[in-house]
Formats: sequence, C-alpha cells, structure tokens
Amino acid sequence: MEKLSAAARNLKSKRRHLTAVLINQTHSYRDLFLPISATEKRLFDAIDGTLTIGAIAERALPSSPNKSRLDMTRSFFERLWWYDQVVFDASTGSKCADQVEA
Repeated sequence: MEKLSAAARNLKSKRRHLTAVLINQTHSYRDLFLPISATEKRLFDAIDGTLTIGAIAERALPSSPNKSRLDMTRSFFERLWWYDQVVFDASTGSKCADQVEA
C-alpha cells in the first residue's frame, strides 16, 4: 500500500471546504496538485486566455469589495503559477491594474 504524502494528508483534512483539485497532467509527480475552494473555482473557470487578472476578478467576484477581491485574486493566481497551472504572457507590455490612468 502506498503511503500518503504530506500534501495528500493535508488535503484529506481540508476536503470539506474544497470544490476541486487541479492537477497538471504533464508533471510526473503525483503529489503536485492544488486544492481549490468554490470562490477560487469561479476565478479559475473565468480564465479564457484573453482577460486580465483584474477583469477575471470583476467577472467572477462582482459583489466582493474591490481591495479584498483583488488581494484574494492575486494570491490565487500566484498559487496557480507556483503549481504550474497558468503561464503569463508579459510580452505585450500592457499596464497593470495599479498603473491604469482614469
């Protein structure tokens, strides 16, 4: 019988609050997965390859306060990046949300 990894044990203890688990199937490591909540799943489902992270936050979390929505979204997308679930195209040179002029 295969022993559970620390990540799998942690997932088992938190499973009541989880909606999905993201797995990058290009990785050969079985313990490289990212458990996500219902709110995070709404953000993930809004990814379409063209929207900015700010636009995804507005679309997926319209009723959340602006600062907390952006902070939570930034944190989630950083986790997606760390777990190789997303890549970012920085070649377009577009301004970030904090630099957009009104």
